[in-house]
Amino acid sequence: MKAGNATSSREAARNFIADVGAYGFGFAATNVIAFAYIVAAGRTLRPTEFAVFNALFGLITVAGYFSTSIQLAATEAATRNSSVSVLPTLVAHTARLLFPACALATIAALPFGPAVGVTAAALVAAGATTFIMFTSSTATGVLVGLGRIRASSLVMLAGATCRLLVGWPLMLLGLGIVGALLGYFVNYMLVFFLAYALSMRTGLSRRSNGTAQREKLHFRASTVATSVMAFLPFGLDQVLVQLVAPSEGAEYAALATAAKLVFFGAYPVAAAMYPRLLTEAVVQRRVHLLLVAIMLVLLVGGATAVFVAAFPGTTLHLLFHRSFNAASRYVGPFAYGITMFSVSALSAQALIAWRSRVGYLPSAIATAFAVSLFALRHDSLGTLVSNQLWVYGVQFVLTISLLATTVARSLKKPSLSPADQIIR
Repeated sequence: MKAGNATSSREAARNFIADVGAYGFGFAATNVIAFAYIVAAGRTLRPTEFAVFNALFGLITVAGYFSTSIQLAATEAATRNSSVSVLPTLVAHTARLLFPACALATIAALPFGPAVGVTAAALVAAGATTFIMFTSSTATGVLVGLGRIRASSLVMLAGATCRLLVGWPLMLLGLGIVGALLGYFVNYMLVFFLAYALSMRTGLSRRSNGTAQREKLHFRASTVATSVMAFLPFGLDQVLVQLVAPSEGAEYAALATAAKLVFFGAYPVAAAMYPRLLTEAVVQRRVHLLLVAIMLVLLVGGATAVFVAAFPGTTLHLLFHRSFNAASRYVGPFAYGITMFSVSALSAQALIAWRSRVGYLPSAIATAFAVSLFALRHDSLGTLVSNQLWVYGVQFVLTISLLATTVARSLKKPSLSPADQIIR
């Protein structure tokens, strides 16, 4: 029996690493294309148009944090119920909940658009893009929850490629900001349809084996709060810098963007880990999987950070085609800080899998700390970088401490394993 368990654990580990590799390739390729699209927009749009596009893209990115929570909730739902009814039910739930919110937000923003140079058409395009992004996250989450992790990476890659092939010509044809946003809209539409079709095919296959059952699906407030708050420290810093030290904004944005390459390398580990944590019924194996994931994040993130730190000036020049002499000295420390954040993000997803009701607290405290720290200290670029490193450190210590406590409690109560708490 012990030999069988060991073999099963090794096979699960090999499958997990294979999923990480496949997802990592798709994720890396997707982000290369996404960066190419931003570069294309910068070179095609007029400077004033590009500034407005960046502002709207920033808002869509913030909405993307909530979209991540939708995907995680959909993944959990699919691991609990693999029938063909899951995806239509969840998509309908998403539409009922978020279409009115997106529509009202767009209508409310219309009177303020002209003041910042945003046309009504651009605002409508941004609102529609945000809604279809939410819907596509539901479909992608179900696909991942059904075990199609590698397929989900290819779906994302197809969407990003479609964005570039459609959005860039639209900008060249003179559609400007609207054309750039329509590229994102078509991207998420394609992702939705591909993920929907693959999920339905997988659900039909499993229903034929007699494993399907219909149940009502819910989004949990704790899941949404934990996943959204976990990523706020990752993107809030540039907003705070623009508010308290706009003169340092360009240099800070450049070094932060270069350093955040670390996260793009490490995130596939967390994305592949989450559905496996949900479906692993043995607590000890779940803990082993978590430890493997943390080690992989440290290995991949650390290696990327070492590379970025070794060639900061070259990295900045390759990304932006200009030199940032003041920023290059801070790229290395920032990259190591993001390695800590990558572990924090992975740990937050583990807290969701263990169904911690307070999983959002570490990131919420770190976010409040960030707002206070940036408001009090912002006299130089070095101070701003130091602030963000402190924020990453606080989030890391608090998240790891809460996760260790949660896992330890689950090991003491084998009759109430994390799987029992998730699948009810």
